[in-house]
Amino acid sequence: MSATSSQSSFLTTRRGKLMLVLLCTVAFVDFVDASIVNVALPSIRHALHISGRICSGLRCRSRRSPRCSSARRSPPRGSPAAPAAGCSSQPATERVPGAPSSSGGLRTMRWMWPSAALGFLRELEANNDSDWFRANRQRYDDYLLAPARALAEQLGELGEPRYFRPYNDLRFRPGPPLKEHVAFALGYGGAGGYYVQLSLDGLIIAAGLWRPASDQLERFRAAIDKDRIARAFEAAVAKAQAAGLSLAEPGLKRPPRGYRADHPRSERLRLKEITVRRHHPLGPWLHQPGCDARITSELRGARPLVDWLHQHVGPSRRNGSARARQRAIR
Repeated sequence: MSATSSQSSFLTTRRGKLMLVLLCTVAFVDFVDASIVNVALPSIRHALHISGRICSGLRCRSRRSPRCSSARRSPPRGSPAAPAAGCSSQPATERVPGAPSSSGGLRTMRWMWPSAALGFLRELEANNDSDWFRANRQRYDDYLLAPARALAEQLGELGEPRYFRPYNDLRFRPGPPLKEHVAFALGYGGAGGYYVQLSLDGLIIAAGLWRPASDQLERFRAAIDKDRIARAFEAAVAKAQAAGLSLAEPGLKRPPRGYRADHPRSERLRLKEITVRRHHPLGPWLHQPGCDARITSELRGARPLVDWLHQHVGPSRRNGSARARQRAIR
């Protein structure tokens, strides 16, 4: 093909026409006064910007680059839809205040205690005094308390959360001023609930009625003495055990007064606390996304037992006992 025919075909294209208009504009500007040029210069720059964008679009369409063509192609039938422009297929993230990480403090939405939480507990063990804690309170809130609150929000159907104070009560016994763990309870209204505690000794998951009052133990034993109600208790315990929890060991050596020694459910009558629990040793799993799934599965597995306690035992009717229990778990 000759040079003349190539130039003619180029001028017939959209890009060629645009370039021709620009050349004519430049030639015209050469003949006008400099003051007019200063007035028209912003408009010319705007036209050049628009033409550049149009030319790049034409160039992308003519070459059919994968970036442009993939945006127009529909995904094959049966395959998941591609994310929209500006979206990502990665899980959503949130910024953890003060979290020193290579990702700039970004962590996926499903997260549990970071490794920095255990580092804080080790430092707390070596510096258990109020002044040190006040200077490092933000780290406690970010690394320990914030993940606990996030977990409690996921388990809202189990009851209202109550977070334990970080300070020990030193009015009646001496000891360190600060608790070397973080813990919270769910649904504790005096008739049992759920409990989570993280310390350097491990992670404890528990549910049920801890330290029941004497009138609660009496109602529990009366319910165990009835076959139908006792079978419902055994079914609830079996579901908790299937979730990985273990029933507390009997606290009495023999059945309480009023029940014969060869009672068919003697082992249950000898219980002094009606709880199921599991102790998890510390490990890398604690800082991985599956940690909250494991904890929620175990706590929800104990829900039939807590429901049974609410129905057949209930809160203590002794004056002051419910108030003291509420004070203890704040």
